[in-house]
Amino acid sequence: MVDDTCYFVGTDDSAEAALLHELFNADVTQRFLGAVVFAGAKRPITADVLNRLDVKKLAECLGQEEALAAFLREGTVESNGQGLLVFAPSAQYGGASPDLDRSGRTW
Repeated sequence: MVDDTCYFVGTDDSAEAALLHELFNADVTQRFLGAVVFAGAKRPITADVLNRLDVKKLAECLGQEEALAAFLREGTVESNGQGLLVFAPSAQYGGASPDLDRSGRTW
């Protein structure tokens, strides 16, 4: 069930999806989220919270750095130039620069 806000990580194949599922559902990830999420908030999981996840560090912690590196080398972690939320620099979100559009081009 989702409401008016949801976050989606698209993948190109089931192996990539399985790896991301493992990383995002790992105990270390769940403990981190439990520490930074405010359960009583209207939207406890926000883009800011998700931007704090370091997927590369999670992969290292779980011994999956080579598997993740293979997807990064293959370019499957991006789709049509749209990077994953967790890999994009945080300055791209939240209107850090009013003279930039979403693609990063100046007006």
